[in-house]
Amino acid sequence: MILVYTLKEPSSGFIVGDSCVFGVELIKFTTAKVKDGSGTLHVQKRIGFCSAREAYTWIINDFLSLKGRCYSPEFEIGGHKWYLTMYPSGTGIDGDKEILSLYLHMAKPNGDASLQNSGVLVEVSLSIKDKVTSNRKTMTGRCQLQATEGEGWGWSNFMATKSVKDWYLVKGSCLIEADVAILGSSKMN
Repeated sequence: MILVYTLKEPSSGFIVGDSCVFGVELIKFTTAKVKDGSGTLHVQKRIGFCSAREAYTWIINDFLSLKGRCYSPEFEIGGHKWYLTMYPSGTGIDGDKEILSLYLHMAKPNGDASLQNSGVLVEVSLSIKDKVTSNRKTMTGRCQLQATEGEGWGWSNFMATKSVKDWYLVKGSCLIEADVAILGSSKMN
């Protein structure tokens, strides 16, 4: 939306002579009923819709002392709140306790009912890197996340804990980075 004053301003370039051209882009959706009564629709504009990639860096100061599940502080990317979970000794899903597991979660909105049933399609890269040389290991994927408690997406087998100790720790510290681009969004009714 632009102000009529701006539209009429000769230097804006919207009006040439006494003419102005307007255009409309239409998107056609075909829907079908599903048996369970729920479904998700992500709208993705092929050119230019993807939000700018934004990154969050979580500083882990004493990796060797971590036990069990660890949570990053919440951070905001693309108008949504997120957090990371890390299992420095694996989740136990794969049975191997010498595996680093990393996950991205969409935080549950506080009090904003309009976001309660929303979801997003994201492309996410999770990385571990050292604080000095930026030596890194990165894994990338696409997923759909909703603002529900406990649900996240990532890798239960991100890398061997021994590799973290050998390659990514500098004085016991490392960095975990989440690079997120929102590709589409949805609302469940």
